[in-house]
Amino acid sequence: MDTVDQNSTLSNSLAKNDFRMLVSDLREQNFDTIRFATYRAACKLRFIQQKVNLHLVDIWNVIESFRENGLNAVEYKSEVKISRVELLLSTVYHNLNKRLPVVQQIDSDLTIRLLISFLVAAFDRDDNGKLQVFSVKVALATLCAGKLLDKLRYIFSLISDTSGVMDFNRFCDYLKEVLCLPCAVFEGPTFSYSENLPKQIFDPSAKVTINTFLDALMADPCPPCLMWLPLLHRMASVEHVFHPVVCDACNRDSFTGFRYKCQRCHNYQLCQDCFWRGRISDSHTNQHEMKEYSSYKSPTKQLGHSISKSLQCVPGHTNKKPYVPEVSERPLDLSNAVYGILLLLLHLKEKAKKSTYFVYFKTKLPVACSLSIEEKFRNQPNGQFNRRQSTVLSQVSSSLICERIEKFSIFHFPARAGM
Repeated sequence: MDTVDQNSTLSNSLAKNDFRMLVSDLREQNFDTIRFATYRAACKLRFIQQKVNLHLVDIWNVIESFRENGLNAVEYKSEVKISRVELLLSTVYHNLNKRLPVVQQIDSDLTIRLLISFLVAAFDRDDNGKLQVFSVKVALATLCAGKLLDKLRYIFSLISDTSGVMDFNRFCDYLKEVLCLPCAVFEGPTFSYSENLPKQIFDPSAKVTINTFLDALMADPCPPCLMWLPLLHRMASVEHVFHPVVCDACNRDSFTGFRYKCQRCHNYQLCQDCFWRGRISDSHTNQHEMKEYSSYKSPTKQLGHSISKSLQCVPGHTNKKPYVPEVSERPLDLSNAVYGILLLLLHLKEKAKKSTYFVYFKTKLPVACSLSIEEKFRNQPNGQFNRRQSTVLSQVSSSLICERIEKFSIFHFPARAGM
């Protein structure tokens, strides 16, 4: 056995030991007593996410780290050694510590070891000390912080072809990789991959654009095999929501997280721990319909809201589905047409004035790069921006999602009076 093989074997052995420690901590949380597989899987992955501090790293930081390590444009099925993944994670957590106050900085060495152990357990199927770059991208993009919409846009850029249409085979690979995450926390019986799963979500012969992709994966309900994914994001958003009510099962005076209210028993409410684990009291049963709440309104506010709603003469505001334009209105072609779509909103301030710019990019592979906006536009034709706007642009630094800008359009909305 040569030195490389010995190092690989040693790394795998250490990763397995670290994973056993991670699993031991996971089991101490008693998540397996949760009755619902979707909530059970989401709770376990939320625990892993926090254990490896990915809840402190947003999707843009993850994409930027891939670019810094030269992994943004590698071949789709490329494999890299564990040591290369460690370098990537070192960048992620080094940049994180630079953003955190000294007293809140994390132990990056321990965090990297734990995350490597989880990735190896989830994706190193052949036990050869290598991971596919695509697997790592899917895992980090799923478990990091950030909006689900932004994460799915990034995923679409990885699985779409040069015309901006989803490659069905790549979607199959994505589904296979993302379902390795719940399987790694022992939820495989419910969320394991099967060959017919992708066909239940998309027709293999259909032309799936980014909006079709987003509509399907962000639907309510979403595909059953992925129901844990939006729940993971909802859990993160409600875990500090305070409910000043008594749980009728454990009699706690107040609690945080989700709140559940019985639709049959008068004012019967449960905390998430009791509802998930089936704890009840009095005449209430687990067969009663329960409604989930992610916020709290006092009875007075509820009454006021009901009266206000009943007096409205026009329908209230309805949430619109997210829409990403698939073609540019005024593209400036800088090179050959490529795929990938991103819409960024930039708020530029100059003294008391505020201007809004919508910037549309077509890029070969969206990755974040912390460059000043002026650097990206300095080679554009004269007159693209007037001098005052160019001065503002040169002073603004933003994490743009672009590696090589091929097409772009800029829509300027002047500041309103009094802003």
